[in-house]
Amino acid sequence: MAKSKKSTLDLSVATFVDPVRLTTVKPSSRELDFSYFYNGKVVYSYCHQFPWRFHRFPELNPETLKTTTWGIRDDNYAVIGQQLIKVKPRRCRRIGKYAHFYFLVDDQVFSPNEVDGELALELVPDADARSFKVHDELYAEDANAYYRLGGRRIGSKTEDFPGVSSPDDLTPPAPKPAQQPKPDTWFPQIPDGNALERFECIQQWFDRDFSLKWQRHRSAPRLYQLLNFGLQLCCEISEDTNITMADRGIRLYERFKDYAWLMPELVHNAACLYAIQNKADLVASCCEEALGYRYENSDALLAEPVIKACLSVEVLKNLQRRANAQQPHTPYISLELIEAYEKVADEAKNDAAFSNMLERHILYTWLYYSSDELRHFTAQEKADQTYWKKLEEKIYWYMQNLMLLDLKFMVMPDVRQRIQSLIDAYYQHPYLNPVAIVSVAHDLFRMFHSEANWQETFLSEQGKRLPPSKRMLQSEALIKLFEKQLSKLPKAQQQQYKAQAETYFAYLLMSSS
Repeated sequence: MAKSKKSTLDLSVATFVDPVRLTTVKPSSRELDFSYFYNGKVVYSYCHQFPWRFHRFPELNPETLKTTTWGIRDDNYAVIGQQLIKVKPRRCRRIGKYAHFYFLVDDQVFSPNEVDGELALELVPDADARSFKVHDELYAEDANAYYRLGGRRIGSKTEDFPGVSSPDDLTPPAPKPAQQPKPDTWFPQIPDGNALERFECIQQWFDRDFSLKWQRHRSAPRLYQLLNFGLQLCCEISEDTNITMADRGIRLYERFKDYAWLMPELVHNAACLYAIQNKADLVASCCEEALGYRYENSDALLAEPVIKACLSVEVLKNLQRRANAQQPHTPYISLELIEAYEKVADEAKNDAAFSNMLERHILYTWLYYSSDELRHFTAQEKADQTYWKKLEEKIYWYMQNLMLLDLKFMVMPDVRQRIQSLIDAYYQHPYLNPVAIVSVAHDLFRMFHSEANWQETFLSEQGKRLPPSKRMLQSEALIKLFEKQLSKLPKAQQQQYKAQAETYFAYLLMSSS
């Protein structure tokens, strides 16, 4: 990336894959910080906080561009956050201290407030820009009134606060009433005692304020790991004969039954507990379910002594036969997994984090068959034609509408590595929406801009440019790959996919069109 200084910005070296970083600022000195870049064609901004938005400013003139402590400006415009304001340079400035700031723009006072990841300049009504000043981290005043942080007018100097000469003399707000202590929802500290003591600790934790804990932790893998550990302990305690303990474990499991596809080990332990209760039908059902969920340890499940003792020889043979047949399919998605996800997906939509976790799991934990693979399996002797046809329909829909199209979670290194391997596996998949390639390109583009400050601070030498980022080169290559694939499609499809691609900022900047 091209190295820039505040005093001398050499914009002539800027390119699409090697933009000049102009500056990075916190306009309100609170949460949001913004970086500004020039790529040889247009100035654009990047917000470093979720949801990591970009914005272009084609109105700005690079030849007269200046950086400030709060943003950028040229001879006709100022940019505060990602908001473009038409104003002459001398008519826009920031005042304040102690992270309590205001912007004076053409004789008006604006408060920079952060709303849903955006920096919004909100007009302070009737404020006098000429006399407006910030007193401390809480109060501001002008010739006529006092204001609290955020530009909220608290009263007139003559009518509401006669005789008060300074905000220091204002009556402090009344203390808020004490709140009731919130229930403790943190994960429990498991004691070092025997298995019964440890299981009871886990069971008590799930039983107390369960709905609150479910709301708080259902997106966390640790919740399901804790449940699985509890079921393992229950199996150990039951020792093939303790039906009462098995009942306790099953009651715990059945709370999470619809989510067992997230961790098929739960179904393994449930099968053992049902076997202790001598419920052969439920044991067989759990074994079938685990196989449908592509459980990697199906051989260990079917070899459990308590399960072998519960099921008939014929049922065990049928299960083993199916397990052997499914061995090559273990890394791949199944119809059972998709149907299990769809059963809970609608209910989860009110919780964005939980909904995203479920979607991420169903999309990126298993591979999706190609059309050639699906045709091969459908053509096999004794193949369940209905099953494979229905699975193919599901795969087509997921590849067209979800796969690789929303990658906000790629900040996690393990997920990022997985996604990058999937784009190599899927970019020629006939069912994949081509816009997924643009989605990955955009996320590589975003990661470069997230890392830009760190790179300049720690990697570059004084006056020496960094080489173009590998991420930007990869992003550009993917945009070109998308355009190549697009050129092979009918015109109507080209227009459809191009319209979708234009919702990604990287495509708007780097496409050839």
